[in-house]
Amino acid sequence: MRILMLAHKFLPSIGGIQILTYNYARRLVQRGHDVTILTSSFGKSPSREVTDGINIERFGKLDLPVSFPWYVSPRMLPAALQSIGRFDLVHSFYYASFQALTAAVASRLQARPFVLNPTFPAGSYRIDFYTQSVGRMVLNNANAILAQTEAEERVLSRYVSLGKIRRLPPGIDPERFEMLPEPLAVKRKYGFREEDTVLLYVGHITNAKGIPELLHAFAYLTRRLEGLKLLLVGGGDIESTRQLAEDLRIADRVGIAGYVPHESVREVYAVADLFVFPSHFEAFGMVLLEAAASGLPIVSTSVGCATELISDGKNGYVMRRCDNSFADACYTALTNPSFRTTAVERRSAILRRYGWETLVDELESVYSQLA
Repeated sequence: MRILMLAHKFLPSIGGIQILTYNYARRLVQRGHDVTILTSSFGKSPSREVTDGINIERFGKLDLPVSFPWYVSPRMLPAALQSIGRFDLVHSFYYASFQALTAAVASRLQARPFVLNPTFPAGSYRIDFYTQSVGRMVLNNANAILAQTEAEERVLSRYVSLGKIRRLPPGIDPERFEMLPEPLAVKRKYGFREEDTVLLYVGHITNAKGIPELLHAFAYLTRRLEGLKLLLVGGGDIESTRQLAEDLRIADRVGIAGYVPHESVREVYAVADLFVFPSHFEAFGMVLLEAAASGLPIVSTSVGCATELISDGKNGYVMRRCDNSFADACYTALTNPSFRTTAVERRSAILRRYGWETLVDELESVYSQLA
């Protein structure tokens, strides 16, 4: 099958959608499919290249004062219209992007099946206007819509019929998480002692991810537990986060690793005793899945896949917000060994359900029903 994918961002840019697109494309190529990706330019990446058998074409994007659609690449639409006749199917990502709009228009004009990973922002008020106008057209033009979580499926059902929606979460490489690095070596690398108890956060270090609230909750928690450390992994507002840690008098307990390449990030899970995720919004939250695949108990706000991976009181807690009650949940998870035991016991089931090969089997099934 010849598949045309349109994505607003792609590697070497790093993020959940980029990794999802890459893993779909790479594994489809390995199965004998022909995959071409149209995406926006990124840094010094070439306008055309072949990576792991994937044909990649990049188009310059405009810097616009409006938020939506994202990553407007004017030359992409005529390129898609010109080439789409060579493909059996079109697959796009993130419905509020110019690339998804291009896919919707091109597939409609050229009568090609259109599959959409909308990454629909359940509960987000910011794009209601887009959703009610152009976004609704993108959703309605899709022949199949791939919802990542039950929450996303519920919200999507307000705009399209349930018959169009398929549940298909992102995946992980099981082999990356079957054998984690030795914890003590990783602790030393990040400046921790063997006896330290480490809380881990992975993601952008920004207000939208709840980092200020996490620091306040952690400061409260340190009054209840000795030898407690917090490791923040990711890029973002590093200096303001350090300053807040200073203001809260917890700077000596907070380590900020900054950006860690995706291929190396699994080692940070080995250092942790508990994964914490205070984000205000996530469509899925890949780091939650990676933490669960690493056998970590998790305390998270109610975002993305949290409710699908966490059973309250067993392998963690799902909280409404990150405040002192969030810290209390962390205390319970850290002081009760059964949380870690349950999290480790669930690893095998998670690796089976969310393994990329299983998920690409399901994706191929969707494709075959349409093309």
